[in-house]
Amino acid sequence: MAMQEQAIAWRRAGEELGFVPTMGALHAGHDALVERARRENQRVVVSIFVNPRQFGPAEDLSRYPRPFDADRARLEALGVDAIFHPPVEQIYPPAFKTTVEPGPLAKVLEGEIRPGHFAGVLTVVLKLFNLTQPKRAYFGQKDFQQVVLVRQLVRDFGLPIRIVTVPTIREPDGLAMSSRNAYLDPEQRRLAATIHRALLTAVDRFQAGESDPSALEGAAHAVLQTVPEMAVQYLSVVEETTLRPPAHVQRGNVLAVAVKLGSTRLIDNVVFGAERV
Repeated sequence: MAMQEQAIAWRRAGEELGFVPTMGALHAGHDALVERARRENQRVVVSIFVNPRQFGPAEDLSRYPRPFDADRARLEALGVDAIFHPPVEQIYPPAFKTTVEPGPLAKVLEGEIRPGHFAGVLTVVLKLFNLTQPKRAYFGQKDFQQVVLVRQLVRDFGLPIRIVTVPTIREPDGLAMSSRNAYLDPEQRRLAATIHRALLTAVDRFQAGESDPSALEGAAHAVLQTVPEMAVQYLSVVEETTLRPPAHVQRGNVLAVAVKLGSTRLIDNVVFGAERV
């Protein structure tokens, strides 16, 4: 493939490549990934590929936003070296048979709510890594479970790639930037900011000395319950690498949340002990 040939040529020339995988509908969170990649590499490639294998049958594959012309203009303004926008048939030709099995870390949190999601994610990530040949790949903290599983993929397959996590970029009211925020109507958009307020309530309790995970989850849940329109799918404190519930919350542990607001599903998280965001 032309993308792979170009990436190999850059590597042979001694140029390190940073890779930012996306599904398009780009926003300032993606900008932060690209800008970090530009600082750390001689070449930057961004993929835009809406991966059908990570969507469940009742999910939003058909309506997922695909503003490619606007995305291309945004990436050109950021100075990327290549935009990889393959058709589905290039990534999954008719003879394609292999799926990456992600194991037990994909059966909790997002994986419990979205069975098969991470198998689709890791399968496409492995293929994109092979096609773009990166030295470093950049992912957002908002999708922290995805980052945990991609690190596992790199470790298990001995891939010579460094996975770089970039902090979540937020709107002024704290809502984590996401392509799916465009689904929210004005009232839902206002209510969505409650998610971040709930997470910060738990952070404040932790900073005040609370280390019981149930107490911290309860503090966040109480804030979310002030919005009857918001259905909590999970709200869990987990260890940052094993995704197991800790006996006592420590610095580095993560409070992760997923909610449904109308028909829109939103996820977010905070890392205890990190700077308050």
